[in-house]
Amino acid sequence: MVQNYKHHLYPKQSEFVKYRGKTGQIDVKDTIIAILAHKPGLTHDELKDMIYHPDFNKSRFYNVSSAIDALAFDGTIFKEEVSGQFYLQNDAISHDIAKTQASMDKLTELGLTKEQVVFLSSGIIMAGESYSAEHDGHNHNVNDTVASSPAIVPPVKVEVEEPVQELINEHIVDFDGVKMVEVEPGVHEPIEDDTKIMLVPGVHIPENDPVTYVTIPNPFENMSAEDIDAIKVKALEDIHAEAEAEAHEKARLQMEAEEAKAEIALAEKIAKEASDKLNIELAYKNKLNNIKSATSLLGLDVEIKLPDLTSQVVGTILELRPDSVLFLIVFSKEDLYPEGSVHTIFYKDSLSYKIMA
Repeated sequence: MVQNYKHHLYPKQSEFVKYRGKTGQIDVKDTIIAILAHKPGLTHDELKDMIYHPDFNKSRFYNVSSAIDALAFDGTIFKEEVSGQFYLQNDAISHDIAKTQASMDKLTELGLTKEQVVFLSSGIIMAGESYSAEHDGHNHNVNDTVASSPAIVPPVKVEVEEPVQELINEHIVDFDGVKMVEVEPGVHEPIEDDTKIMLVPGVHIPENDPVTYVTIPNPFENMSAEDIDAIKVKALEDIHAEAEAEAHEKARLQMEAEEAKAEIALAEKIAKEASDKLNIELAYKNKLNNIKSATSLLGLDVEIKLPDLTSQVVGTILELRPDSVLFLIVFSKEDLYPEGSVHTIFYKDSLSYKIMA
């Protein structure tokens, strides 16, 4: 026997709803991933509206919330705290990279060199890491940063004329006919000058071809305080301008969404009123078509028409007589015909009546 699950008694809330096999049970996690893959940036309530019908209050509250928490915990989705919007982790990373690149391009447009931009971006990354470490209750270790060192340029090969100081425990090995120097991890003589020889455990370095890191000074060291302040002010102005533009765009989209929602509601109201009016008219015509003889009038509510009536009086036809009609008054604004009273009204008194819709 096939189980008819209640989920299927309602239309799907969106085309992204996923079910577990043929059970009819919604796979909430897969559904959330499918939704965010096509519509990134939805809020908690917006996700609920695309998964469960509003009648499923408990499912909307517990199933969606627990699924979102689980997906966020394992790193599948990411929540933007300010807006409350959710993104797939890859989309969030791509978004952040694009924002960072845009910020770096702005700094370049302000006249900063590539080294200065790297210096600033690395500082921002390390500041974020420091905040995250403090939030987790421990100190930030700068050696664990993922940022490029603000005082180090990317590694470049430098020709060194003077002999390189002898390394301890080095071994000359023949690797496919090429002589290589194998350096044991962590064993070397201290270097006297500022040059730092890169020693990576397990890495073979060609003989007489050392790789060095060259230390450079702070790229902002020679700039005046006024120039640095001017750059800061300009950068802050651009950041605020971008934030205002984003807020304005968000408000505009929200207003458009509300206007569209109001237009849809108005259109639905007009359509319902037209449908109700049409149904009433059809029901009235059907009622009239069913009257085939005088006896068909018995039990019908009619509006009583008399010359002396100034207000509406409605009666149910109880009996048809050759010279009169017996009415039960069911609605009246006339004192002579109170509701609940029974009256015989004669045709000679100019009686007429209209069948109620």
